[in-house]
Amino acid sequence: MQSAKQLLSQTAIYGLSSILGRFSYFLLTPLHTAMLSKSEYGVNTHIYAIIGILMVVFTYGLETSFFRFAGKDKENSENWFSTTHTFISLSTLLISAVILIFLKPISGILSYSETPHIILLLLSILAGELLVVIPFARLRLRMQPLKFAGIRLSGIAINILSNLYFFWLAPKLFASGYPTPFFSGEIKVEYIFIANVLSAVLMILLFLPTYIQTKWSIDKTKIKTLLIYGIPLMLAGLAGILNELIDRILIKPILNLDELGVYGAVVKIAVFMSLIIQAYRYAIEPYIFSTAKEKNAREHYARIFDFLVVFLSIGMTGIAAGLDYIKFFIDVNFHEGLHLVPYLLVSQLILGLIMHISLWYKLSDQTRYGMYLSGIGAVTTIGLNLALLPIIGIKGAAIANLVSHIIIFSISLYWGQKKYPVPYALGKNLGILSLGTILCFAFAYFQGYFLVKTFIWLTFALWLIFQEKNTLKSLLPDSLKK
Repeated sequence: MQSAKQLLSQTAIYGLSSILGRFSYFLLTPLHTAMLSKSEYGVNTHIYAIIGILMVVFTYGLETSFFRFAGKDKENSENWFSTTHTFISLSTLLISAVILIFLKPISGILSYSETPHIILLLLSILAGELLVVIPFARLRLRMQPLKFAGIRLSGIAINILSNLYFFWLAPKLFASGYPTPFFSGEIKVEYIFIANVLSAVLMILLFLPTYIQTKWSIDKTKIKTLLIYGIPLMLAGLAGILNELIDRILIKPILNLDELGVYGAVVKIAVFMSLIIQAYRYAIEPYIFSTAKEKNAREHYARIFDFLVVFLSIGMTGIAAGLDYIKFFIDVNFHEGLHLVPYLLVSQLILGLIMHISLWYKLSDQTRYGMYLSGIGAVTTIGLNLALLPIIGIKGAAIANLVSHIIIFSISLYWGQKKYPVPYALGKNLGILSLGTILCFAFAYFQGYFLVKTFIWLTFALWLIFQEKNTLKSLLPDSLKK
């Protein structure tokens, strides 16, 4: 019981720091969209999509590998750490050298030939993030969640404060004639990246004792073991991240930066859903793994799925019902993309369901299926984006994302029921999802009528809660059932 409580408390700390970080950056969206043009915000969207993909590639799956092997071989955990951290650090130095040497052609390929300094900022962010990956992993292995959260939140704080300085305080001071250190007087997208670099530098400084104490060496046998385990995970992760971010890479060359800026801003509205999903993931996944061997575990997973369908359906339709006001979260210059919101919300809902039903291959130690599913999703997303973007613009990206998630969900459910059957109430849940989807599109497309939409949403939410009251009650702790 104590270990379970410890697991839940640590999960809460790790999860809270992660969710708080995403939510804090999310809250900067109104500031960025108000101060930047569509094309500048498009640059922001494009650069962070590239960073997201490169982070997966250049960690080589070694974070998970380190957890696995250092966790099993605790006596030699420091050797595993030094090998993993040294390898990623040397790799980061090599990547940095290559980009610096070939900066001009790389800038040209990415369409930043006139602003190569943006690629240098990209490199600085990437290198900074790579250098703290394994130190953060060691904190988790050592069960030091407070130190983990403290360093992570310190980085988040300096990032947010820097953004507030560059995009809010400095312009006001400059206009009033006061000195503004590090601010040129012109608002630029580069300041977002500079804030991130400052955040990365702070985290590196906080990990300085770790770097000083590290035995900088690579055990050839250990790194071979780590890479053999990690590279397949990297390939699966790469397919997964391509499925989520490749649209932001393709919109720029196929359409333009203005369209990418609009798409990137509207996607932020759907982040409300992703925050709900992430909260679920941190709260439920550890519980599911810790109860995997119980007799009625699969029946319980089915009830959790019922709850998740209700929870996400209420969240999705609530966001759509409130879109008349939520839309002002992004500047009015970006509102031309609001017609994409229902597609993105439904897509996020399905992604949340995928996270639950895809636990079958983790629980049954058949993780290769995760790579297959991610690959299928990536191929679908890339193919549909290439086909639809030139014809219907950024709506094609939203449709591609939705269709890809539907395909992954369907295949994962089919394979899962063959290899790890769970008694899901599919008919009932598909009915709820269908009704929720219809309401989501209706709420989003009929502008105004806020009170009417709110009444319909409340009726829908209360009806779902009433229908599923027994399921919801079964998931409560015994102390709350009385």
